[in-house]
Amino acid sequence: MHKLVPRFVPTPQPLLTCPGLKYWRPHVGKPYLVFVDESFRGFFEFSERGYFVHAIVGIPESQHEALSNAMAPVFQEYRRLTSPGQREFKHTEFKRLAYRDRRRLAMKLRDAFKAHGVFINVFYTPLRSFVLEHVRTTLFLHGKREIPGDFAALYRDAALALQADAQGPGQAGLIQKLLLLSIGGVANMLATFESPFTVIYDPREKKEDQAVITMIDGVLAALTNLKDLDVEMRWDLHTFVKQFVHDRRSEDEVGLQVADLMAGETRAFFQANPEQMAYAASRKLITQGSFEPVAAVEYAEGKLYKSGALTRMPAAVRKKWLVQDGSGRTVLPLFRELFGAGIATCYSSWGQPRHIAIFEGYVFDQLE
Repeated sequence: MHKLVPRFVPTPQPLLTCPGLKYWRPHVGKPYLVFVDESFRGFFEFSERGYFVHAIVGIPESQHEALSNAMAPVFQEYRRLTSPGQREFKHTEFKRLAYRDRRRLAMKLRDAFKAHGVFINVFYTPLRSFVLEHVRTTLFLHGKREIPGDFAALYRDAALALQADAQGPGQAGLIQKLLLLSIGGVANMLATFESPFTVIYDPREKKEDQAVITMIDGVLAALTNLKDLDVEMRWDLHTFVKQFVHDRRSEDEVGLQVADLMAGETRAFFQANPEQMAYAASRKLITQGSFEPVAAVEYAEGKLYKSGALTRMPAAVRKKWLVQDGSGRTVLPLFRELFGAGIATCYSSWGQPRHIAIFEGYVFDQLE
């Protein structure tokens, strides 16, 4: 019997080959405005079917006004299709339109985004998977290799621990965990472009917003401790963050309106296509000692370390990103070329943080 031998590959850098690069190249080195919005239901109540979505829309500062002007005719058509009293794009109204109208509006928005160097990042977090990530971490710290068949008690304990993190102000403890992943991804992308950026976050509650910003800013600043170490991870992300802004109203900011649309469409896509999270999901923990047929690795301090596992996507799973939704549930695939680094981010159904590399055709499940 032949022993299975894992294949080791460098940690992927899909940004270097993704289709959106041609739209962003003219703006390399120039400042960006990064708009963040969210959509959630049942998440803070810890409903097992709850979810939380972050969508990020990056607009070059120099293109902000021009993009607003380019979107004006699209907004007029949107008002005609919804109601004359509409003051902004809102997904709650957009989703009620006939699919043919949503698709037409989405294509016009997409073309305007391409012409003005816009990128989009989407992050989908089912509550169950979010809790299971905590379960996985706990098991890892205790030297376990996988989630057991009966994990009800582990799940309950993880949910209680996360609920404790949600304590004041507001839900800041939980939100910063979610937002850190998305802001970190944007920071890595724009740092590669040498582009400074301002984060504009759709306001929730003043004290909560400030607490979240302070937490995230502190984590990015802490990465400077890696400066003199021999690691591939960037230590200078904090230097590209100009400021965090959380006092803009969505009706006054086209970037926040578009982020709202993308958040709603992200929820619609993943709820319509759960196989994106279920495919290759595993109870087994991904650790330095676990076996995966294809493992991504990177160097740190002269040694080779695993960073995650790569799994090729079946054609049927990948196709959901490449063609229009046959049931008219979502227009998100129309924007795929503009996804930052060509990826969408979610959690697997067993709690693994997951990047879906749409154009390369694989999923990347991160190390515990």
